[in-house]
Amino acid sequence: MPLILIAGSRGKNDVGAMSHMLDMRYASSIKAAGGDAVLATEGLDDISVFDGLLLAGGPDLDPSLYGEAPHQTTSIDPDRDAAELALIRAFVEAKKPIFGICRGIQLINVFLGGSLIQDIPSEFGANHMLVTHKVRQLNGSPFAFLGKELTVNSTHHQAVRALGEGLVCDALNEQEICEALHHTGLPIWGVQWHPERMTAAERPDGQDDMLPLFKFFVERCR
Repeated sequence: MPLILIAGSRGKNDVGAMSHMLDMRYASSIKAAGGDAVLATEGLDDISVFDGLLLAGGPDLDPSLYGEAPHQTTSIDPDRDAAELALIRAFVEAKKPIFGICRGIQLINVFLGGSLIQDIPSEFGANHMLVTHKVRQLNGSPFAFLGKELTVNSTHHQAVRALGEGLVCDALNEQEICEALHHTGLPIWGVQWHPERMTAAERPDGQDDMLPLFKFFVERCR
């Protein structure tokens, strides 16, 4: 059974201590797809026991990572940025699979030299927070098994702008913003929506089943 390392959120717990936290739907989706999951913590120096890396959602990336000043809506966690960029580097060097969700797809893009749209509402006049919308897959998408047009959730105000080196966009939303991508030479994939909220009983009416997406990733971690 593939063992997937999940990089999750950081924040204060109920007694005010900094803690690592994770929406359990990430891990349950990996398990439903035939894998097992472990939450990443501080000081991880050896990734040899892990078969893949899942980058979960969270706060905005520090815009200085792609050479920009922060938009007034940007909220960052530089320590998390540094820790997750180090994890990506380690998995890339080991040529192990990486899958990014929401913040995760953005992190992958920035790691590879790309940039981000810092605020979709002010730039495109569109709301992508807590809504459902359509995305269309492009020719050559490795996610073609999901269908040509998908109905997905959306909980973000930032997104991929210029693609990083080696990345190809696989799906676009109504504003022609990239919502999915893959790397042409490395086992790296990402989506902007939250597929962990779209499996089994967690899937709201009208949204597509995303368990096959997790199965796709877990199979490539074997």
